[in-house]
Amino acid sequence: PDGLTILLVGGETLVTAQLYDAPGVNYDVRKLTWLARVSSEAKVALLGPKSPYASVADMAKSDIPVTFAGSSKIDGNADFTAIMAHALGMKSKIIVGYKGTGDMNLAIQRGEVDGRVVSEESAALYGASNGMRVVTVLARTRVEQFPEAPTLFEAAKLARAAADKFDQDCSRNVLSR
Repeated sequence: PDGLTILLVGGETLVTAQLYDAPGVNYDVRKLTWLARVSSEAKVALLGPKSPYASVADMAKSDIPVTFAGSSKIDGNADFTAIMAHALGMKSKIIVGYKGTGDMNLAIQRGEVDGRVVSEESAALYGASNGMRVVTVLARTRVEQFPEAPTLFEAAKLARAAADKFDQDCSRNVLSR
């Protein structure tokens, strides 16, 4: 109220925590004053070595739900996975409850889940060394770290309506970016 408090936060979690009425949420993101975007990093979809899917097209046409790891229903992994699956019309299942990156990566290695959606930096740090591969970038343009990975729009050849829906979902989900 006195204007002397500042918060640096990942926007997707801030928004989804309010949307899901998570315990402890005592704010309304619509009433916050947004100062700046500190960083913007593309998200990428990683698949593990035991996943049967080779591409976004394989995932989108699968009759079996593609499984992804998350720690809770309001984390970046689950948020962006849900947006990607919705935009593709893909059957998916997000398995939540993993205690962090290490647990999720082990689950991918063991084949318990197919993959997860992470930041491009995280994918560069541990993806290839764990046999994971980037199948798509959840962005309009390719990223420097993974120049061979197609954007979601390239990979899926989304119709204009689906692309617009993806943009709307992302902007609602990531207010601080």
